[in-house]
Amino acid sequence: RFDILWTAFEGTESNFSKLKGNSLSELYSSLKLRGVALLSSMIIGFPYQDRKKVMEEFRMITELGPSLWQVLIYFAFPGTPLHRQMLEENRYLPEYRRNPDYRTFDGFSMHCSHPHFSAVELQDLQRELYRKNVEILGPSLMRVVRVWFEGYRNLKDSSNPLMSGRAERMKEYVRSAVPAIYPAMLFGPNKDRRADARALLREIRQEIGRLSLQEKLFCLGTIPLSVWTWFTAKLNISQQPKLLRTEHRTTFACRAEQQVMKLKTSSAVPFSGTGSTSPLCSRSVESEHTK
Repeated sequence: RFDILWTAFEGTESNFSKLKGNSLSELYSSLKLRGVALLSSMIIGFPYQDRKKVMEEFRMITELGPSLWQVLIYFAFPGTPLHRQMLEENRYLPEYRRNPDYRTFDGFSMHCSHPHFSAVELQDLQRELYRKNVEILGPSLMRVVRVWFEGYRNLKDSSNPLMSGRAERMKEYVRSAVPAIYPAMLFGPNKDRRADARALLREIRQEIGRLSLQEKLFCLGTIPLSVWTWFTAKLNISQQPKLLRTEHRTTFACRAEQQVMKLKTSSAVPFSGTGSTSPLCSRSVESEHTK
């Protein structure tokens, strides 16, 4: 029971063992016919890659048509064999060698010198590829819904109960995702992708029937919600927390003793010895840290 699978594209000359002996085009076609959406990853920053090679590999992966896609920058995490190799070859950038910021080891920064790119050039290329991917293939959610819809149509008449049961599950997925198509029809990246969303909605309606009043209301509600999401993203409101977020939690008992300590320092009335260094508070902090 797989509805979304991750597959590695990485790079045509990455020489990763997991890619050998596999035809990605056959794999993608076979899985999508059965309603399995695919997440593919591409890596840029291999030594063999120049801009021309990167764009050729990008063309290949867009032709495969993955439902979800990511492109990450090749990086050498401290302690790995690649990291040691970069140090030995004196290719590790000085700013990361002096002060390795682990928040940058996320696939969006380059830490080593490259024969064809500077760090800024590679990061700019990464952003360009993300933009082009959406412009060419459309929003990821629309691609996932399309694959599930095609899986339903291909399997609904199967004599195999497992396949027909899968078709019914795909149908429910598609029906529940219909409201998300409306923002894509209005705010898609370009005219062609907005037309794709409208075509998908027409096909779904023809296949699964009319929507209920409640479903129609949900469809209309997604439009202002999508506008709000765009607005908060632009202003960086309520977004994902930054990497390496640090929290210093205390128990209720410890907070109470800390409040007593504040009162003690601001009052002339003597208090008995309590505070953040008292045994109770120390034990609570240690216990919380252990958890």
